[in-house]
Amino acid sequence: MRKDKVLELAKGFRGRGKNCPKIAARKVDKALQYAYRDRRVKKREWRSLWIVRVNAATREHGMLYGQLVHGLNLANVILDRKSLADIAVNEPQSFADIVSRARMAIEEKYSWTLAEKANLEKMKAADELKRQEDEKLAAERAVLMAQKPLGRRGRLWMEEHGFA
Repeated sequence: MRKDKVLELAKGFRGRGKNCPKIAARKVDKALQYAYRDRRVKKREWRSLWIVRVNAATREHGMLYGQLVHGLNLANVILDRKSLADIAVNEPQSFADIVSRARMAIEEKYSWTLAEKANLEKMKAADELKRQEDEKLAAERAVLMAQKPLGRRGRLWMEEHGFA
């Protein structure tokens, strides 16, 4: 960059950074790097602010932010975070309708009949019994294996009974 352009960009800097072209050039370069980086950071910060606002408004209706977004995707509602945050702050009744639509979409997709729930409980109970039996067998095996070394007949007996 030319000296005039550098000094023009360095206006407002402190010390020799505004007068001395060499120092001003370094400071202007760094300032331009920060400006480039922070234009992207600003977008991230705004998005996170919108997410915080939507999350707070969603929790007032008994849902989490992730559940809301998932429900909106299931319901084919296309609203970005900026719009959702604006609606949540300025139109609470409309936001309540959006949340209820997301909740209905989730319930519709993941609704289970009572018979399916009962079957699931039976399967869980059976799995728990199986796990307890396996733990008991493993404890028995550990006790047998910790005893003195077995002869040929003892090894055969253990193989027959599934301990080997």
